Amino acid sequence: MSVSRIVPWTTTIMLMLGGSPLAAQVATTSPTASRSPFVEVIKLDLRHPAATTQPALKYKLLPDVTEQTPGNAALLYLIATKLAPDAKTTEDLDRKIYPLLDLPIDQFPIADAKNILGQVAERLQYIELAARRQDVEWDVGLRERGANAWLPHLNDMRRLGGMLTLQAHTDMAQHDWAAANHTMQTGFAMARQLGSQPVLVQGLIETGIGEQLLARDIEVWIEQPAAPNLYWALSNLPQPFVELRPVAQWERADLYFTSPELAQALRGELLPDRWPAVLQQVVSLDAALKGPTTQPANIDVAAGARRLTDSMFFAAKRYLADQGVPQIELDSMTAEQVVGTCIFRQYNSVVEELWKAWELPFWQGSQQIAAAEEELTRLRHGGIENPLLRTVPAVWRARYSIARLDQHIAALRVVEALRDYAARHDGQPPQVLEEIVNLPIPHDPMSGKPFSYRLDGAVAILEASAPAMSPTHITMRFELTFAGEPRNQTGSAVALQTAPSHLTASSYSQYERLCERVAMMGLDGLPPDRNWNDSSPPARLNVSDPNFMNFKDWR
Repeated sequence: MSVSRIVPWTTTIMLMLGGSPLAAQVATTSPTASRSPFVEVIKLDLRHPAATTQPALKYKLLPDVTEQTPGNAALLYLIATKLAPDAKTTEDLDRKIYPLLDLPIDQFPIADAKNILGQVAERLQYIELAARRQDVEWDVGLRERGANAWLPHLNDMRRLGGMLTLQAHTDMAQHDWAAANHTMQTGFAMARQLGSQPVLVQGLIETGIGEQLLARDIEVWIEQPAAPNLYWALSNLPQPFVELRPVAQWERADLYFTSPELAQALRGELLPDRWPAVLQQVVSLDAALKGPTTQPANIDVAAGARRLTDSMFFAAKRYLADQGVPQIELDSMTAEQVVGTCIFRQYNSVVEELWKAWELPFWQGSQQIAAAEEELTRLRHGGIENPLLRTVPAVWRARYSIARLDQHIAALRVVEALRDYAARHDGQPPQVLEEIVNLPIPHDPMSGKPFSYRLDGAVAILEASAPAMSPTHITMRFELTFAGEPRNQTGSAVALQTAPSHLTASSYSQYERLCERVAMMGLDGLPPDRNWNDSSPPARLNVSDPNFMNFKDWR
């Protein structure tokens, strides 16, 4: 059975990509805008459990430092994006790739996949090189352009992630676990390297690629007969996967780097006669957010600044008075200075409140962020129409998406721990997670509490709930089937599928039990060691070897 997902993934923040200015690339919806309850059901067939590998890190999901080479990965990724064909061919490839990824591995058309991969082979070679470079420096001019920086490569980076997923599926369909692991390493490394430019939108693309790797590669891997256990590989991914502190710092500095005068206004150091020019920059930024018909080149920003001053003046003066600015000082300020001071003070206050709890564990900081966004919503619809508040991204949703990725990684660690337990207990899962004593069981990063786990007949239910203020309130529920013989891609029993011709009918039951045990212990048919007997297991075991049945009583 292939991975079955019910209810599409709907919590990822909607990003406005395709080379638009940085400030326009993250949606700005309140976390409490809607609360439709959903359950995302992920059905996995685990009737072929596997113990953790020996050595423990035989499989890894990020390259080791010993596998890296000097150089800047960003240059190679940008070359890979430039090797893309024309827009029509690119769209045609996209339409071909994702339907293939939705197919079960036993129905996966290897020839069709290889044909597509052949068309992007040179791009994949550059991705492979980039993922194993020691350094990555995107250098898109964030310090010089701030909110005006362009990130046109991000859409192409998402497409590169889809190609890697297709390559991993092709490797798994051919039972080439080493190649599939190498491809997934490349994908996770690419995602992490995106985060080296720690702006929010890039971190969210990093999150999206990570989610795709988990849902379309790792979950598919886990279901395959004889697939090695990835518990320690998942456990050695960075936690949290996205580095939080740099994202918060760069987002808060977004306007600071947009122009020297905006930086002075943010620090409260702008000279009084420069406020008219700064208000024109505010109008220009606001216009860029609204779409191509209101781009700064198409509007009179000076007239817009005057209208902004006229509409905000009295409300801005009241705001500053409420903030403790003396009346004598207010009376000495120009109208532009009153409005500008109000805009930037309010913006600074809102931004600090939104980001102050960003770096806390989600279960500790999410309510603080949600409360700050509620206040932001109130201000946006209140008496002061501050255009800078429209540049503030949806911080709660972004933090939720990042925590959701960490939750998914932790949940799959539990799934692999269950697979290990079943391999050591005749294919049966534990009654409670506390029965797993040889592997650390992570808590849910979203709640800070243990995952919910129970047995329902032959199915184990593992649940990870979303917080109550989630915009879609999605619960991630894994339904894990353990009972029965290990199955191969065609659904037939492993023993009958691979039974050597020299076996008699009476030997089949013994052969089946041995094959089941071999699959559970994660052995993968390496060259046989013929110097073994009934009292000691082989160092390497090939189930088609004629001497296999000599070890019929091995348990």
